[in-house]
Amino acid sequence: MKTRMLVKTRMLAAVSALLLAVIGIAALAGCGGGVPQGAIASVGDEVVTQKQFDKIIDQSKAQSEQEGQPEFPAVGSAEYKQFAARVVEYLVQQSVINQAAANPDQLKTALEQTLGIDSEELDARLGKDAAKYDRPIKITQKQIDKQVDQLVEAYGGKESVEELLKQQGMTWKDLDAAIEDQLTGQAVYDRVVAAVKVTDKQIESYYNKNKDQYDQPETRQIRHILVKTEADADKVRALLVADPSNANWKKVAKEYSIDPGSKDNGGDLGDVTPGMMVPSFDKESFAIKAKTISKPVKSQFGWHVIEVTKITPAKEGTLADVKEEIEQTLLSEKQQEVWDGWLKNAQKNADVQYADGFDPKQLAKAEPTASPSAEESPADDEVPVDEETPAGDETPEPSPTAGE
Repeated sequence: MKTRMLVKTRMLAAVSALLLAVIGIAALAGCGGGVPQGAIASVGDEVVTQKQFDKIIDQSKAQSEQEGQPEFPAVGSAEYKQFAARVVEYLVQQSVINQAAANPDQLKTALEQTLGIDSEELDARLGKDAAKYDRPIKITQKQIDKQVDQLVEAYGGKESVEELLKQQGMTWKDLDAAIEDQLTGQAVYDRVVAAVKVTDKQIESYYNKNKDQYDQPETRQIRHILVKTEADADKVRALLVADPSNANWKKVAKEYSIDPGSKDNGGDLGDVTPGMMVPSFDKESFAIKAKTISKPVKSQFGWHVIEVTKITPAKEGTLADVKEEIEQTLLSEKQQEVWDGWLKNAQKNADVQYADGFDPKQLAKAEPTASPSAEESPADDEVPVDEETPAGDETPEPSPTAGE
């Protein structure tokens, strides 16, 4: 599956894109002075303003209140500083991406640095697509409107989206801007990773190192009837030997089996591989021939009568069988590696500078607020119940044949 960039287009997430995108972005390079008044960072020829920062903080507060989350951290607290660091990182990264979209040379220079190649080799890798790398990336209003329309449809109408925007302190203009950033980021990502290739030699090497994981073990379709005593098992076996038809298996299972997971479907356990079941059951299941009724087998759950209805032999996963899967695995890994490297180089080339108090590396070092001391802990009778723990009668009952 193709690796997608962190700031990616997702229709249903578009409303809170400005908030979600601040999570998990890589740390940025650079710090120092030279930042104009009213800005929190300088990024190449542009700046990230205090107004942009404050807007995301305000939207985050509004979103936190609407979703019933804990109170938004107080300004100056460690939690606030760590959140602020992610906001700054996001805004700086988005500025770098937007500038690279508008200036093809910036995009290509960082890409050449990441790949360790010159412009001629990059053009050779890109082939017929090389020419478009000399053109800026432009997101049209038509593209933005298409995304907005899909969002409106998904939420059941314009009024629903408008209410959601209002709750999160956003306007339609903010939504357009968020979608434009997403589309721009995705377009830059696509250009960056288009130069990533996986060779047959790399695929073969990966296959040889991980060959075992592609081998398919023998599988057996199994059905059984579980009873409490050996005498009951002998009785059940006699009934099945006398008439091993599917109809009789269903009848006997329904009448005698104490396995709630299979008694109503003729004892069918589906496809089973070695080691899936408890040891005694597993041993007998892979010892008997197909269409053979086993002798009673004892386990900690009771006595089993087993039949193997079909055997699928083990199969070695050949390179031809798994080549496409391996290619996608390697491609995803290399694309992510190149994207991360490109971001690092593009940010370094932009000579990012931070205003005092806005260096994300320093902000992220803030220690979170300590948990209450033992004296401040609630009394025993005040300890809240874990509401996510199911009640006893809601606990799912394990299959009596499942391996431990």
